[in-house]
Amino acid sequence: VVDNVKVFGLRRDAFDPTGCRNLVARNSFFWSYDDSVAIKSFPLINAFPVENILIENSVLANHGPVVGYESDTDYMRKITFRNLDIL
Repeated sequence: VVDNVKVFGLRRDAFDPTGCRNLVARNSFFWSYDDSVAIKSFPLINAFPVENILIENSVLANHGPVVGYESDTDYMRKITFRNLDIL
């Protein structure tokens, strides 16, 4: 669980849950010149299936959310974005 976190990513993604399962991120602020939240699974590093992800009650500034870009995995499923303010 990621709760009440403030991330300023500048020239990188602010929050990249990569190859994750069973993640909840809530009540947070993610800002970046790149993607605010990018859910992915990199080949050769951690190309694990991604599932049961919930991002809720948060503020995303600039780009995002993004799912699957740069990914190579068997599946990505049960990914939910709920009650977000996107600036």
